[in-house]
Amino acid sequence: MREREFCDGCRNGVRKTPEALRAWLSEWNIRPEPLAHQRAILDHVARYIGRYDGAVLGGSPGGNQVEVLMVRATKERPFHALVTSGVSRHAMDPPAGAPPGRPRIEFVLLLPPEWRIGAELSRSPKWTWPFRLLIELGRTIHRERWFVWCRHTYEVGDGPLVEGTSFRSLLFHHSCLLDPGFNDLELPDGEEIHFLSLWPLRPDELAFGRRSGPDRLLERLVGAGVTDVLDPDRPSIFRFGAGPARSSGAFPPAS
Repeated sequence: MREREFCDGCRNGVRKTPEALRAWLSEWNIRPEPLAHQRAILDHVARYIGRYDGAVLGGSPGGNQVEVLMVRATKERPFHALVTSGVSRHAMDPPAGAPPGRPRIEFVLLLPPEWRIGAELSRSPKWTWPFRLLIELGRTIHRERWFVWCRHTYEVGDGPLVEGTSFRSLLFHHSCLLDPGFNDLELPDGEEIHFLSLWPLRPDELAFGRRSGPDRLLERLVGAGVTDVLDPDRPSIFRFGAGPARSSGAFPPAS
């Protein structure tokens, strides 16, 4: 790195030497090698899901990009996959009592094959809200140093998660349809990135999870045939006569 000054863009335009910039990156738990970091994620996605067909970019505090990689459905894998890249540049600060270490995460959201992505992606909120949701989750982690882990839930404020449905919350867990090897990526320096899938929940499902715990909720979801492929028309698992979701999968244990 040449000896020149940098402007971090976040602290009133204060100019920083390379040494000061590295100290600032360390303070915020930001990885200073974005290209190598992104390449590792791209290779990981290609290995376990497929080659990505494009990306939607979103900014974040400190000028850190959060992008959403798009992997199209295939005959063998009948669902699209959206995977974030950039959320893991920030290591999360665990709460008191949690195991030592500062984990890094990325998110994945699986969509049905008829969902418009890539060149067919329109500006209609009907098709774009999953991208906005993933980018906003990444921004929240960067901005608020938010800690998210497997089995955690996230409840939206006012209004539904998805317009026209009663989904109002998310369960973060591993995918039940992707290869379990996708869940964790070990980087060359020994650090790991954990990939959490988004499972949209209805209000009564979230309430049950809070009463009975996330493991019991997952049992009920999978027992009802629900997977982490988004189905905006899916009825609640507690609705009388609700049938199984469009596909099923083997659910791996949480690590």
